[in-house]
Amino acid sequence: MIILHALPKLSTLSAVVAVGILSVTLVGCGGGGADLPDLGAVSGKVTMDGQPLAGATVIFTPSSGPGSSTGVTNEAGEYTLVFRQAVGAVIGNHKVSISKLNSGDPSLHDQQAGTGPDAPAAPAAGGGSGGHGQSSGDAGVTRDPAETIAAKYNDSTELTAEVKSGENKFDFPLTSS
Repeated sequence: MIILHALPKLSTLSAVVAVGILSVTLVGCGGGGADLPDLGAVSGKVTMDGQPLAGATVIFTPSSGPGSSTGVTNEAGEYTLVFRQAVGAVIGNHKVSISKLNSGDPSLHDQQAGTGPDAPAAPAAGGGSGGHGQSSGDAGVTRDPAETIAAKYNDSTELTAEVKSGENKFDFPLTSS
């Protein structure tokens, strides 16, 4: 009988130990401080033609060293970079990319593709390609999002920044032309 009474306590104790070990393991996998390179805090503001640019992704890619840091601008165009769940970017020189995809609004896509309500009438059935290889029946289909910022700020970026230890503020006044 003593063995039967001790068994439930052993199971409870084993469960507590298992949860403790699991907790320590999960915290260790979270990219904690010991695994991080030296970081500098990075924030700033992105504007387009003098106006805050909301919803843009800002990416700092180091010239050498571990991965990129990213942030997304708020309604005021402000961003804060994050590297592996820690605020900041690797210290050193970076290429900076700023990207913003269109809103995903089907009417915007339709206008860009020439298929919205204000677009010229589509050719009759069997009467041509419709300019973009679309049939007149896909006017409401959402197309792949398109980049809204010039390539000189993203794919072929000309932007750079040097992140230093401590606080860093980088504002990016972009122009649409």
